[in-house]
Amino acid sequence: MEVMGVIGMDLVYGWTCSGMCSNRFRSGLGGAEMALTFRNKVTVSPDDTRVNDAFAIKVVAWVAGDGSWCAYYGPSDWSDESIACCGDALSQEVGEKLFYVLAASGRRYGVL
Repeated sequence: MEVMGVIGMDLVYGWTCSGMCSNRFRSGLGGAEMALTFRNKVTVSPDDTRVNDAFAIKVVAWVAGDGSWCAYYGPSDWSDESIACCGDALSQEVGEKLFYVLAASGRRYGVL
């Protein structure tokens, strides 16, 4: 199957909380700013999670030569091509919400 293109999207970036994210990340802190600690979602065990931990993933949409497409996710340090090749597929519902232009284009969604 010929690959037409890969469209990448980082879902989470590192930041110090202020402005737009204030409602989400300031609860319980008395309005104080806090720094998020980004950790590798693959190497951290559930018992090792702490307050202010954050986990970044990258999502890509792969459009195949037959016009079908699918969205995949993986670690943020992988290349777009690696995620399209070896990442985990997202459900059609989630993929269409993230890549609404592809959904509206009439292309068929399916794991490639």
